[in-house]
Amino acid sequence: MTVEDIVDVIGNFIESGKFGLHSRVKLDLLLADSFDVLPEKVKKAAEDAGGTKDNTYAVLHKGGSIWLIRHAHATRERLEKSIFHEVHKQRQRGGEDRTGGRSFNLE
Repeated sequence: MTVEDIVDVIGNFIESGKFGLHSRVKLDLLLADSFDVLPEKVKKAAEDAGGTKDNTYAVLHKGGSIWLIRHAHATRERLEKSIFHEVHKQRQRGGEDRTGGRSFNLE
């Protein structure tokens, strides 16, 4: 998927209200081309949880940031599944109370 495709999926995902997301939920979605270029702290957190470059699609990091691995997502459905999975983990950790709008930080 291209960066433009991913931005489109993210925008549509949030605007549609899929999976109970709404504009009051703040999401910090960050994009990395591959597992290898994740910031070291994020990569280490993924590895500590059993993640590798072969099995990691996204990483929920401290503070609620969700890192999406672009090359791991060949389809819109796979990307939506990754976002849902990480948002669900964020909610389990109490992230549902984070408010203040949406942010899409694509790096």
